[in-house]
Amino acid sequence: MALVIEMISLTFFLPVLSYHLIEKFGLSVEQASIFFIINMISYFIVLQYLNEINNVFGLKLMMTLGLFVNIIGVLLIHPVSFFPQ
Repeated sequence: MALVIEMISLTFFLPVLSYHLIEKFGLSVEQASIFFIINMISYFIVLQYLNEINNVFGLKLMMTLGLFVNIIGVLLIHPVSFFPQ
């Protein structure tokens, strides 16, 4: 179930963020793709320490924290009025 929710949020996150970057800031597709590369690099860095984090918190708490962070991330995509435009 956690994997399904993660995939649903990613299929929403990627098109909305790339459209926002291209339209709002006038970036090209290649420049907007850099933001997704940053996401992948941070994923691979965290992946190295994931087993140690899992040993401390446990699997259920890790899934809950991941889904919570995902919810916050999706809510902050576009438009957020309290962030400078």
